[in-house]
Order: sequence, then structure tokens, then C-alpha cells
Amino acid sequence: DNNQEIYRQSMNVEVGDRAQHEIYLPVFKAAFEAGAAAVMCSYNKVYGEYACENSKLLKTFLRDTLNFKGFVISDWGATHDVQRSSDAGLDIDMQGDDPSKRLPDEFHKLTEMVGTGEVTQASVDEKVLHVVSAMMV
Repeated sequence: DNNQEIYRQSMNVEVGDRAQHEIYLPVFKAAFEAGAAAVMCSYNKVYGEYACENSKLLKTFLRDTLNFKGFVISDWGATHDVQRSSDAGLDIDMQGDDPSKRLPDEFHKLTEMVGTGEVTQASVDEKVLHVVSAMMV
């Protein structure tokens, strides 16, 4: 759903479910059948939500419709909110890119969020399962 470079960090893509199922999902299905075990979510918004925070993309389409067992990783700096990304199904967060200094990723906050109950340990365990499962493909 990210088909252009210009404005890729600020654009919103609206794609009908029929187009998703007939045009976009078959490509991912073929990749998974060929052994792909990782997907990178993009910078842009899809259906008004950032791709890395979009449960329709990450859970409904990837996990439920395509039965994807691998992991989802963010593009560099594409994670805007750790809670929404975690809840939507993002497994690995790549930190923002600043050549002058190393920036922390957002998922370093997960440990504290498990402690406060904002994120469940089961959710973190599921992310680990996705990463480990990718090693078995």
C-alpha cells in the first residue's frame, strides 16, 4: 500500500477491500508461500492510521487472512506510538535515523509497559514467537 516515494511519510492511502484482496494480498501470499518470513511496515498511513499501528493490515490481513507466521518489523523511524504499534501487531521496532547520534527505538519502553500493565507479557511473548518462528521457515 506504499506505492510512491514522494510524501511517503505523510500520505494516507485508501484502498478498498476488494483491491486489497485482488491486487495486494496475492503478492504477499506468494512471498509467504516461497518462504518469506518477515514483513516491513511502511512510513505512510493506510486507512488513516500509520502502517505500523494499523491492526487491519498487521493482524486482519497478514495474520488472519494470509496466516502469516513470521515477524513484522518497522521501517527506520516508522514507529510513532509504542502502545498502538504493539497492540496492532508490530514485532520489532527499528529506531529513527539520525546520522549525528544513535536514537533509541520505541520498543525499549515495552519492559516498563509490561510492568505497568499497559502491555501484557503474553503480547511480548507472541512477538518473540513470531521472530523465532521466522527462523524455522
